[in-house]
Amino acid sequence: MEYQMNQNFKLLRMKAETISEDNPNKNLSMDTNHNILKLNHELEIYQIELQMQNNELLLAKEAAQEIAQKYADLYNFAPTGYLTFSQNGRIVELNLCAAQMLGKNRSQLIHSQFGFFISDTSKLTFNSFLEKIFTTKSKTSCEVILENSCINGFPVYLQLTGIINKNNKQCEISASDISSYKQAKFKLEENQNILQSTFESPREVNIVSLDKNYCYLTFNNFHFVSMQKKYGIDVKIGTNMLGYIKDEEERLKTKHFFDMALAGENHSTEEQYSILDNDGWITKFSPIYNKKHEIYGATAYALNISQIKQIEKELIIAKNRAEESDRLKTAFLQNISHEIRTPMNMIMGFSNLMADDFDDKANLQEHVQIVNESCNDLLNMINEILDIAKIESGQLAINETEFNINTIFNELEQYFRHIQDMQEKQKVSFQIAVQLPNNIQVIYTDKVKLKQVLINLIKNAFKFTEKGIIEAGCKFDKQNNLVFYVKDDGIGIPEDKQKVIFERFVQVNKKSTNRGTGLGLSIVQGLVDLLKGEIFLKSKPGKGSTFSFTIPYKKGN
Repeated sequence: MEYQMNQNFKLLRMKAETISEDNPNKNLSMDTNHNILKLNHELEIYQIELQMQNNELLLAKEAAQEIAQKYADLYNFAPTGYLTFSQNGRIVELNLCAAQMLGKNRSQLIHSQFGFFISDTSKLTFNSFLEKIFTTKSKTSCEVILENSCINGFPVYLQLTGIINKNNKQCEISASDISSYKQAKFKLEENQNILQSTFESPREVNIVSLDKNYCYLTFNNFHFVSMQKKYGIDVKIGTNMLGYIKDEEERLKTKHFFDMALAGENHSTEEQYSILDNDGWITKFSPIYNKKHEIYGATAYALNISQIKQIEKELIIAKNRAEESDRLKTAFLQNISHEIRTPMNMIMGFSNLMADDFDDKANLQEHVQIVNESCNDLLNMINEILDIAKIESGQLAINETEFNINTIFNELEQYFRHIQDMQEKQKVSFQIAVQLPNNIQVIYTDKVKLKQVLINLIKNAFKFTEKGIIEAGCKFDKQNNLVFYVKDDGIGIPEDKQKVIFERFVQVNKKSTNRGTGLGLSIVQGLVDLLKGEIFLKSKPGKGSTFSFTIPYKKGN
């Protein structure tokens, strides 16, 4: 530094001497004393040096003012906010950009606490940031959120970067609005979460992306698990997928599908193949493009459609059942109209005869009996229709009581002895067989519905049995279930009809002379279901039938 000053001084002296020699206003004569001449020369040189230094100072001052103005312009109109903070966070100075960020006039912000303008969640961060600057005296950064400031509903984020002043009492801060960056980052994270959720989808979805060499670009968790299950390997990004497929036919087929996508074709396939199970899958293959619209890979998105296929099958079955039910109801209405017409005609016809034969007691009694039987037939039909309607609508309630099983079978025996006489079925032997110990004959269930089930089954047995034995009873089976049964030596039921015998409006033997609505066994099935039981049928044509049903055994006191 001292050497440079000496050099500058010598240069200034040379310039001054040059100016002095060129000065035309020298009035001193040659006779002037040498010392005076020398002193005068020194004064003149010194004056010239002072003038030159003054000129340089003026130029330096102008340059300094110009630089200061440029700095002020750069500071005030910079796109980044600049602030000067005191040690306690008070704003000492700031530029226009910083004032705009805080939403106040510059003059209003001087000497304000910066903490007033940031959210409560940011204050602790800001205080730690400020303390670190003054403690470590090193460059420090942090992020804060402005209070009550939003852009399109998104809060304003500022990134603050600060460093301490030379006086160690203030710090200089630059503030950048990073709201757009934060919003983009949050959106990216949101999209990544959505993508991750998609990739971690349940077992119905298989997602995989390959490059042109059939190497993994990405895959979801289901694909990873399925490849573990199927081939016993852990797939990795960058490895060749086709190399894992052991079956050549499947490998070539997979390659063909990906080749179509790599050639730019969007296409779908529906295949029955095994991933975890032998399920049906529909797979969509699509090319992957870069920014230059060049294909660099392909994606396969496979959806398990087995459940959809099963639902389709069930809908078809339900549709067929609905159509069959509609057909059966139509047939039932036709049949019931015929069945009702028969007793009604009997009632009307013999009512007229009663009027004609009112003085013939023998004929009158016969006519009355026929009218009563026809009325009973008609009443039974109406009751069956009402019963099945209540069962289908769920309006039939269970009323459990405690009773002895023998009481039901005693009542049934008396009732059907009378029916047997009325129907003149002396060739049929009706028997009761209660095979239960005396101490467990008291049970707890709905007596009325249990009796109705047995009545319908025994009536059915009498209807289709002309000779032989009808046996009704109950016992415990090998699994200790309480089983009721009705066994007959009647005409039996063909095997292909046994599955539909309990359906509504079905009559297996339509050519039989026995009248009926086809609802009896449907009512039986419905009542057994209400009693939480199961019903079974064993039958051979010409050999008879055995209807049996179980109900939960609830022992009474």
